Amino acid sequence: MRHYYLKKGKLYLHLRQEMISEFQDNSDISGMLYQSYVTSETKEGAIQFLEKREADRFIANKGRKLKGFEITYE
Repeated sequence: MRHYYLKKGKLYLHLRQEMISEFQDNSDISGMLYQSYVTSETKEGAIQFLEKREADRFIANKGRKLKGFEITYE
């Protein structure tokens, strides 16, 4: 099955998540995540979309951060 990707030149958009602190108390929260967008030449692990409208909406919501990215069908 082919997917839509966000691409800028030869680089694909990836989402990286890191646990910055872990809580050991009785609350429902077990930790805090830090998310950042990174670019890489590998397609494996890149953000994938099944439909073009999903990718359009993602770019519209994150528009200021994602300038210059194009939706490609590969």
